[in-house]
Amino acid sequence: MSLFSLKKIEIFMFSISFKPLYRFAFYNSRISDKYGQKCCRYNQNGLPMSGSKAQETFKTLKDFLSGWKLSNDFRRLNRVFYFEDYPLAIEFLREIAKIDCLSTRNCPSFHVEKGELLRLELYSASLNGLSQVDFELAMRINGLKLGLFSLIEIDDERNYKEEIRKKRFERESAKIQQDLKSQEGKSP
Repeated sequence: MSLFSLKKIEIFMFSISFKPLYRFAFYNSRISDKYGQKCCRYNQNGLPMSGSKAQETFKTLKDFLSGWKLSNDFRRLNRVFYFEDYPLAIEFLREIAKIDCLSTRNCPSFHVEKGELLRLELYSASLNGLSQVDFELAMRINGLKLGLFSLIEIDDERNYKEEIRKKRFERESAKIQQDLKSQEGKSP
């Protein structure tokens, strides 16, 4: 054997026997001292919320999450709207994009179904499940005024047309009642 090959073997043996005292995992500009674990922006170790944690969080925030539903596998938050005006529905999505861009940066999913239903779906794609950020975005979306965008919230998708009729009737009835009250004040 040549001297060069012996040196290679010696260096290889040295590198095998060398064990560092500390190991660090890097994620962008943050360091995690837990070797082998991911450090993510959600502070969930790269894992989605467990089903029980998602249910617990949903129950805790239920007053702020009206209209949102957890999926059966507890990995998504869903909400469905009926839109009367397509351009206004697109404007609503732009508003959601602005909110998301300025706060959570989590990029919600949306689908237009049957030409009149808008489905919003929130989940953290990198985790393939829910995080606290999804709940925060849902609360921010609930802060938008749906009336400005001609959206009607749907509770039951299977019977949504009947539900739309009832909600339109209630809206028209409330408007008529308001008109009658305002005319009572004007009459001599």
